[in-house]
Amino acid sequence: MKVDGTERLRRAASIVHFGPHPLRVSVVGDGPAVLLCNGLAGTIEAWGPLVDALPGFRFVAFDAPGVGD
Repeated sequence: MKVDGTERLRRAASIVHFGPHPLRVSVVGDGPAVLLCNGLAGTIEAWGPLVDALPGFRFVAFDAPGVGD
């Protein structure tokens, strides 16, 4: 069963803490790093189609504070 980019991002997500502030971060893929910054109310999973369309990169995505998990 092929796992799409959305599911890969969801499975790779973890919580990191910056002082008292939790932040959900996901890193998937191999190659040059691309930092994905969502607009208002976007979550990590919104980047799934881009991850599928651009193989060969390492994607770093995060949920902005107050959005997503």
